[in-house]
Amino acid sequence: MPLELNTNRCLGVQATVIDNSGMFKTKSLIEFKDCNSKVVYTTGVGISKEKDYKKSYHQAIRSAFKSMSKFKYVYSIVDDNSNLVKETINATPKVNVVTKANLINKTSLKTELIEEKTKEILYAQPKNNGFQLVNMKPEVVFLILKTNLKDVFIIKDKNGVLYKNENTWYSEIYENNQLIKKEYLIKF
Repeated sequence: MPLELNTNRCLGVQATVIDNSGMFKTKSLIEFKDCNSKVVYTTGVGISKEKDYKKSYHQAIRSAFKSMSKFKYVYSIVDDNSNLVKETINATPKVNVVTKANLINKTSLKTELIEEKTKEILYAQPKNNGFQLVNMKPEVVFLILKTNLKDVFIIKDKNGVLYKNENTWYSEIYENNQLIKKEYLIKF
């Protein structure tokens, strides 16, 4: 590891593979935590039905990484002249994004993961007249009903709707005469 990261762990994140395998499927996901053990990003669940133990885990982890295709890595550098330089990389994740060559003559390096860090990830499972949206536990969060409008659904048994704006899904539900709006990342 670079010297700066060795002396200050808060300059990076730690990745942990979480195994949620069952009897017939290998399921893995990857959590990224900051120096305070706060989860800043969680990948989607990678699933493999391969029977060979080693191959199935490799396949499930690769599948989990595929959900990071819109992963955005941002770091800010303050050089010796106190000029802030900000770079953004839009790419699939790489193991060694920050190298010693990137850190030479730098006094400060701040890393952060952007996108999806505040959005709950839900997985859509088809039903007769819509979908059920399931979280990572897995619990059914919503039952949504189809409408004639593209990317607009009625939330069953709740006073609300679910709609898509650009790449983000929003739920708007009235509870106690107040409109509550939440953001989600939904995988269909």
